[in-house]
Amino acid sequence: MGIIIRFVNREQPEESTNIALEQVKESFMRQGVTAEILFSPQEAPADFFIGTLNESPLLQKLAAQKRIDLLPGKESLTIQELAVNDNGPPAVVVCAADTRGLNYALYELAERIDSQPLNELTTPVTEKPFLPIREVFTFHNFRRPQ
Repeated sequence: MGIIIRFVNREQPEESTNIALEQVKESFMRQGVTAEILFSPQEAPADFFIGTLNESPLLQKLAAQKRIDLLPGKESLTIQELAVNDNGPPAVVVCAADTRGLNYALYELAERIDSQPLNELTTPVTEKPFLPIREVFTFHNFRRPQ
């Protein structure tokens, strides 16, 4: 069984996004599924459509039709299943407001592929950062050894 992942931005992805796309491909391979990544903004058959809202005519069209639920703001993302074409089968759409949001979405997708049955990948997620700056807070009590 093989799937087609179509990156639908006008421009080629940044290096960080290429790394995240390869992670998704490797996650599928660990599940015994071959994945082919195609880079084309054209609307053509695929199992996954991946891109950013400001760079993809296809995702802009779906957003204008109110078929993509993407929250406003930097780094927002959505992963959802929908029929991209009226007569086509459903596909998983991974859309983000910008490159960082897209990378977060791709790593979320890779984690889902690794941790749950493939038929559950289509559970929708729509999110944006709670705070304007994402950071990791590590608690430390700063006690010095005696």
